[in-house]
Amino acid sequence: MNNPLDFPPETISAGDLSKFIQDSIKGRVYSITGECKDARQWPDSSWNFDLVTKDAVTGSVHFLPCRIWPDGQKRIDKGFTEGGSSLEKVLTDGMSLTVRGETRMWNNRLQLRTLEISSPSIRNGQFHRDQMELLTRFRDRYPGRPRLHLEHDLVHIDSTSGVPVPHANLERVMVIAPENARGTNDFKRQLVRHHSQRSKITYQAITWSTDKAPDRLRSLIHSAHEHRYGMIVLLRGGGHWSELQVFDDEIVAGLIAASEVPVITAIGHKDDVFLADRVARASFVAPSAAASAISKSHDMQFSNRLKAKAEQKAASSLAHLQEITKQLADARTELDSTNNKCLTLRSEAATLDGRYKHDLLEMARRRVRGYSRLATGLTVGLAVAVFFGASGLLDFFGVEPTFPAVLITRCTAIVVAWIITWRLDIARERIKWPAAKPLRVPLTESEWMSEIKTVRTVHRLRKLQRHPPFSAKEAEV
Repeated sequence: MNNPLDFPPETISAGDLSKFIQDSIKGRVYSITGECKDARQWPDSSWNFDLVTKDAVTGSVHFLPCRIWPDGQKRIDKGFTEGGSSLEKVLTDGMSLTVRGETRMWNNRLQLRTLEISSPSIRNGQFHRDQMELLTRFRDRYPGRPRLHLEHDLVHIDSTSGVPVPHANLERVMVIAPENARGTNDFKRQLVRHHSQRSKITYQAITWSTDKAPDRLRSLIHSAHEHRYGMIVLLRGGGHWSELQVFDDEIVAGLIAASEVPVITAIGHKDDVFLADRVARASFVAPSAAASAISKSHDMQFSNRLKAKAEQKAASSLAHLQEITKQLADARTELDSTNNKCLTLRSEAATLDGRYKHDLLEMARRRVRGYSRLATGLTVGLAVAVFFGASGLLDFFGVEPTFPAVLITRCTAIVVAWIITWRLDIARERIKWPAAKPLRVPLTESEWMSEIKTVRTVHRLRKLQRHPPFSAKEAEV
């Protein structure tokens, strides 16, 4: 058996085979023709792009990843600048290129380290021409679709604008997406993050990378129409452009355009725009953006309902106002009067709120005074009881009730009662004074109002008065 790779036929490891291939490819210089596709410049001034060829007969597409390093970028760009062009203009999708470079393996993939680029500055690549011809056919087939004529960067709509379908269509939504894919999970997480559970969403699995994808999509669109779904969402997360070509497929785009159920798409990333995006009712930069748009539509509908109710109520008020105006024959004066009444009501509401809090404080002061006077009465009563029952009290404690002992007991009762009643009287006089020291933990308004309804001591009342939930002006009401 022939051995085209010229190494012994015995079994070798994958690593050895990979190293052999890398060594075989590394350092070989080729001049390769093709068309530019998906060029991207990185912050370090390097470029990545794919060199693409498409067989006009079989339709097979082949691409070679290419990279321009920063040192080569300056040299290559200088050559184009001297010729009145630039590297950025040359690296445009569809531009015919002849690239001279050195082959190497990068992340187990063949890559061309670009050394030189020449181009006639003509966008006549077969792959690009086929895409433009397909877009032209769809423009002729669907003249009423303005999205087919939009510039590349205007196709995707902002998710903050919501979904451009009637809100009733959002009640039942079919989402067609790969099962457990990152884009699908991003879509679900975004709905949960926005608490958007107002749509009944049915998820249908599809594998976009297989040849059966168009037939599967046709079946699901038919099912959505039969079961009266209001909207279809097509999801696919980001990836290499070659993995997303199904969305530039004529059959897939035709199914979307012909669907009686509105279709929106969220495919790839911000820079990815496909024919499927253009024929859809709307397209978004990513699956998460589509979820945000659905949530925004629900929010806008809720706001519109509130606005409609407010407008209805305002219309009713206006009709009532007009009726009064007709009776008084002075519409302008009545309207001004109504506005003044509204302002007065707001002012009265604020005043009533201040009075209510002030009344709570006054009731608390009365309650505390009542308890203080009750304490005074009990003190006086206890002192009187001790005064007249001094002998019995001394006997109870085993002390001989001599005249001096009785006299001392009575005097002590009188002095203690006087001190207590004096202290209580002083406290009552200072009942409106805020405490000198603030509370360690300030109270909320609800906590303050709860405590002011049950407070019984002057000390606690003064603490509460130091932290009133109203201004000094309200306190004077």
